[in-house]
Amino acid sequence: MVVATWKTEKKLVEKVNDRPYGLGSDALSNDGRALRIAEDIVAKMANINDFGSNYMSQLLPFGGVKCSCFERLGAPEGLRECWYAKALIEDTCKDLAGIQLPTHALYFIFSRNITCTWAFLLSH
Repeated sequence: MVVATWKTEKKLVEKVNDRPYGLGSDALSNDGRALRIAEDIVAKMANINDFGSNYMSQLLPFGGVKCSCFERLGAPEGLRECWYAKALIEDTCKDLAGIQLPTHALYFIFSRNITCTWAFLLSH
């Protein structure tokens, strides 16, 4: 853990954000300054008047920015990093029945007047 003090919040945040890492941060103060500082630090996790407590909850996403970019682990955000979501539709019955688009969909496809098309679609 690195403990740093500066004369102004602005200088502190500039110095911290100048580092190549951005995994987590902890801001400690006796007033509301810790919240302001934590909001301004470029890191994916922050603790206010505490140290490392966000690592203890599996409900919170884990990951960083800059050279600390581990993607996102934990929580739903972490699961989304592990999959490649894709919508895929296949017409498996085209040889049996043939797929016919509804009339209003054909009207939309072949229409030259988009205003009339939307009016037609909204009325059905």
